[in-house]
Amino acid sequence: MRFDESIGVCERLLDEDPAQPTVWTSLGHLLKTVGQRDDAIAAYRRAIALEPRHGEPYWSLANLKTASVTDDELTGMRAQLEKSEVGKTDRLHFHFAMGRALEDRTRYAESFEHYAKGNELRLEQHPWDPDVMSTFVEQCRAFFTPEFFARLGDAGSSAADPIFVLGLPRSGSTLVEQILASHPAVEGTSELNDMPAHHRVARPARSQWPYPRLSGRAGRAGQGSVRRTRRDLSCVLARAPDCRNAVLHRQETQ
Repeated sequence: MRFDESIGVCERLLDEDPAQPTVWTSLGHLLKTVGQRDDAIAAYRRAIALEPRHGEPYWSLANLKTASVTDDELTGMRAQLEKSEVGKTDRLHFHFAMGRALEDRTRYAESFEHYAKGNELRLEQHPWDPDVMSTFVEQCRAFFTPEFFARLGDAGSSAADPIFVLGLPRSGSTLVEQILASHPAVEGTSELNDMPAHHRVARPARSQWPYPRLSGRAGRAGQGSVRRTRRDLSCVLARAPDCRNAVLHRQETQ
């Protein structure tokens, strides 16, 4: 991941025009990623000063966990939520940020109210039907039987790289990645999108083979997916000469 170059791009843009709150926010994200927390906090607060109606830097600041939202910032968020012109995306960020700030102050009832309001707005943007998910899980249970795995016992790729770590969000896949990446022969690459890309390649548009039924016919396409992933990750190996034959590749699914 070329974070240093991305940070440089943001800094050059801000040298040309420092009054860009979204660029300051992006810079904050990058600085947080590379571990420069104090600089990230300063970038988020610069974005807030330039555009108080912009909710993302407030939430990003609150979500750092190592930084505390000040009382003045909490008051500022309350004021923004009272304005009808504040959009839904900014509004949900304000609610989540206030939920975190009030939680840190042990004002749990108020905190939960804001988390609930933020999630209501999030649900409007990303509708979710639990019945659809339940149906999908039952389809997977019916499809992925012991007989299915026995039939594909000799399938797959014998390549030692990449290493795929699959898991649901918050299930510990990041910890597994960190443990594996501590070995000198393994380079961590964080989350990539090779598995969804593999399914898009294996399933033509408007196919009658949705997942999980697609898995029964995707073996050959899977070999191609591994080859593409190894090729795409060759740049990582080039920057990590101690990695002999394994690159960690983590993909979270939901």
